[in-house]
Amino acid sequence: MIKILNLIFNDIEQILEADEIIILQDFANLFRGGIAIGGKLTLTQERILFQPHKLNFDTDEGFIDLDNIKGIKKVKTLNIIDTSLSITTENGDDFIFVLGAENRDKWYDKLNSLV
Repeated sequence: MIKILNLIFNDIEQILEADEIIILQDFANLFRGGIAIGGKLTLTQERILFQPHKLNFDTDEGFIDLDNIKGIKKVKTLNIIDTSLSITTENGDDFIFVLGAENRDKWYDKLNSLV
């Protein structure tokens, strides 16, 4: 299973800065333009990184500097299921990440302790 996952994701070590340490990492979806993009979400002491897996049409990696986060909210996926996290940046961008319910709470608590 690990070998298969390594085939569909780029190596996170290639993206991290030399002094970055992984704090949390989970599989997640990111809503972009109404489309859920599957991938991996990584939290370091500096930023949040999202790596779409290679099976998506949209494979652009993205990040949010922790210094740029204005707000973090727990939200419902499709207004039904309590599994999403909304992150708003200082410049007004909103990012909706879908995680498992227990993972969402873990991410929410950790992000609030760092921001």
